[in-house]
Amino acid sequence: MPNPLYEQAHITEALTHKEASDKYRKLYQLAKPTMKQGDDLKLKKAFRFALAADQKKQYWKEGANILGALDIAWIIADDIGLGIVPIICALLYDLVKEITPIEIDKIFGVQVAITMDRLRRLESIAQLKAIRNTESSEALIVALTQDPNIVLLKMAENLQQMRTLAHLPYEKQENAVSHAKYIYVPVAHRLGLRSIKSELEDLYFKFTNPVAYYTLAQQLKSEQDVRERLIKRFVSPIQETLQEQKIPFSIAKRIKSMTSIRNKMLARGLPLGRVYDIFAIRIVLDVPATQAKLNCWKAHEVVTSLYKPHPMKFRNWLSYPRRNNYQALHVTVMSNEGVWVEVQIRTKYMDEMAEKGSAAHWRYKEPRNVNHIPGLDTWLNQIRSALEQENKDSNGLVNTAGSQLKMNSIRVFTQKSQPVTLPIGATVLDFAFELGTTLGTRCTGGQVNNKPVAYHYTLNHGDQVKVVTASKPQVLKNWLDCTVTHKAHNAITKFLRQEKEQKIARGKQLVQEQLYKPHLGRHQEAIEQLLGCLGEEKVEDLYYKLGEGNMTLRQIQSFPKMLFKIQKHPLQRPKLRPFAQNANG
Repeated sequence: MPNPLYEQAHITEALTHKEASDKYRKLYQLAKPTMKQGDDLKLKKAFRFALAADQKKQYWKEGANILGALDIAWIIADDIGLGIVPIICALLYDLVKEITPIEIDKIFGVQVAITMDRLRRLESIAQLKAIRNTESSEALIVALTQDPNIVLLKMAENLQQMRTLAHLPYEKQENAVSHAKYIYVPVAHRLGLRSIKSELEDLYFKFTNPVAYYTLAQQLKSEQDVRERLIKRFVSPIQETLQEQKIPFSIAKRIKSMTSIRNKMLARGLPLGRVYDIFAIRIVLDVPATQAKLNCWKAHEVVTSLYKPHPMKFRNWLSYPRRNNYQALHVTVMSNEGVWVEVQIRTKYMDEMAEKGSAAHWRYKEPRNVNHIPGLDTWLNQIRSALEQENKDSNGLVNTAGSQLKMNSIRVFTQKSQPVTLPIGATVLDFAFELGTTLGTRCTGGQVNNKPVAYHYTLNHGDQVKVVTASKPQVLKNWLDCTVTHKAHNAITKFLRQEKEQKIARGKQLVQEQLYKPHLGRHQEAIEQLLGCLGEEKVEDLYYKLGEGNMTLRQIQSFPKMLFKIQKHPLQRPKLRPFAQNANG
């Protein structure tokens, strides 16, 4: 007799894979414009690997599935507009477990291998329950700022999680919401990813204050028909005039985000009916770059000739772009119905930059070496700046009480993935002393990301470090040149000073035992003559060399008898005991 539960599971799985195949075909079309030769085969292989992993139910990440991976890849290709490397990584990194870094490099290329390695290292850190919100966010920041693919891939993942928040466990809901507000909204804002920023803000609003969200949504929906008719009447004369002037264009409406509307209502104490700039009209010109500014000003003239402009609401971001390279003309005009309407004027290229920000630069220019992208440092600095914003909520992921990651510091991790903050330029020795003086004094080298390195190896953001130690402490003078932290410098200096003092004391004891006991009354004169005979300036140098073993007591045996004569009173030369060598050894 057939098992109905088994049959139902089989049908569900078949439907899932059909849906996945449909999504993949659409994803392929989205990614096609950015593909180079051979990329289509790599994308097909990545999808097959992901589908096979989904069938086996053997994931890297708990709760991962093929549909979620495709959704993330879709966001990367469509909402952000990136190329093939992060799309492939989105399909692989949560799902495909049974594949080695060497195989990834061979099948998909070195860029995918590098990004996958960083993503998986980041994932192993994020899964540790011992790491609290602030620490895990700083670990995330470290990994994010190494690679633009990482930044945007994790942002896409967060957006996909926020879209499906109701289906996540409560703990994951909290993490997704916190990361959206304190990490990805500021990053999206700084990089000019307006649509992603607005959607994340609205999803955060929906999750944290559902009553206010649905009340406002219902109000906006009830006025939608009136708003649509107003927009149609407003746009019609603009369309006719631009067509007469034979300027290629398209016109779209943009409704202000729910979060933005609510913030304005709260800030000004206004009801929804008195918030007049709920929507804006966007005129996008399809003209060559050489004619961009001229045609934008022509369109501006068309709008202001038809409607009266607001004297205080004009923005010329065409001549003076924003810091994120946003360019456009913004003018607010009065419609025939007596409603203020904002009109945005920009070219097709400017529109892509406005919607996809700095990420648009990488869409058609995905270089072979992700560590040497022209202008990458500037872009990553923007990301770090966004992540390091001050005046964060003290309960947020990044606060101003001292846990904030600074530009002059790096974050590395122990074998147990505990975070350690060090200055830029810190070495394995600095790391060892940061964990403890005893560990530092026994350090002989280390393992960074499972590769053996010397003790003077300079660490980088996100490195996982293990200290290799000797059985006994052994500190060298050149360690001071191999460390940058005050803690390491102070510990090394103190150890060397104590070690020198011990050697001086040992040498002094040897000299006293061999020379001074028979002549306690004249030891000062004897030691002065001894220093002169051996060419030493300070008695401490003599003691130190004896204590360190660089000088033996046999050298003192040649000390001439005649130098013991002081004021014609001969001093008898003492007999040296045979244990002198052993005492020095």
